[in-house]
Amino acid sequence: MLKKILRSLLNRRKDSRRVVLQVPVKAADPQGNTHEVVSEDVSDRGIRLRCEGVRLGTLVGHREELPLEICLQNETPPVVAQAKLVWVYDTAEGGSVSGWRFVHFHGNARRRLRNFLDRYEA
Repeated sequence: MLKKILRSLLNRRKDSRRVVLQVPVKAADPQGNTHEVVSEDVSDRGIRLRCEGVRLGTLVGHREELPLEICLQNETPPVVAQAKLVWVYDTAEGGSVSGWRFVHFHGNARRRLRNFLDRYEA
């Protein structure tokens, strides 16, 4: 507990720990078709996604926020959140990698995500 308080006072970014985690993430395009992408890392503030089977422009369309279902290991139901695109780049292997900031969680999804990420803290 004291460690978390000191960490938040000294460096705000360390409070939002990123966990390297490859889990399936489902996202719906504007037409309602569900596509599956893979996370590269996750925090309680954002997620980095790798899109290989679908173009990012097709997935996002003209929306500012994208609904995501993050399927965490041994967690049911998935964590549901709205996320906003922050950055994106194309990879040499094809596909793209993008960074998303969470703007809204449904129900107790943020608490469930934090509890899940606490298991990875050293």
